[in-house]
Amino acid sequence: ARLIENSSVVPLKLGPSLGEQPDFVSSPDVLRYIYALRGDRNFKTGPLTVGNETVTPLSLHCWQAIEQQGPMDVAALQPILGRDMTEAAISRALQELWTGLYIFPILSATGKPAQWELLFRRFPKQVAAGACTGHAEALSAMISLYLQTSVAALEEEILTFLSPLAAQSKLREVIRGLGSMRQLDILDISGCSHVALEGGLLPEMVALRSEQLLAASSTSSSSSAIESESEIESDAV
Repeated sequence: ARLIENSSVVPLKLGPSLGEQPDFVSSPDVLRYIYALRGDRNFKTGPLTVGNETVTPLSLHCWQAIEQQGPMDVAALQPILGRDMTEAAISRALQELWTGLYIFPILSATGKPAQWELLFRRFPKQVAAGACTGHAEALSAMISLYLQTSVAALEEEILTFLSPLAAQSKLREVIRGLGSMRQLDILDISGCSHVALEGGLLPEMVALRSEQLLAASSTSSSSSAIESESEIESDAV
């Protein structure tokens, strides 16, 4: 909560889960690429209720209230939107705005309700840069950033982690493109093809990854053997 309050990290809601807890957390530097893939490029005008990328009228009213009066929690929004509007309905509208990268919650370390703020007001440079960044560039950056932290990964691991940002077919296309430009290495580690940044994987890292895969395989084999022995004993009894 303190990191969010200090703008050191950005809480994101990229999946279908509900609630004020984020399912992803980004650094401000990476937000540019995430916004390029998921955000509204006309961020200053706010969300629309007609067209391809639309929100509900209630979500638009929530955005307008926060834009005019600053960070607000659900209780503060209720009298503005109407006393007959339930907190549950307001929360759903805020979730819609959050997944669209219009707003984000400022969580409290003391357990108080989250204050909802406009994303572009807190991170104007990152949002503006993201609105001007192409999808291919953003996907290339996200794949590279993922490989910087994981060192080497199966292609399926990359696709699964980044699937909230783009279709897997598009991710595969970008991975192939980076490979053809020799920005990625395809390495055989214990019989499995791994993707790594060009020149970014040292020999000792390959050895370590191989040992990890062999250990996991041995553990799996041992578990299967134990299960088989247990079944044999049960049959004998």
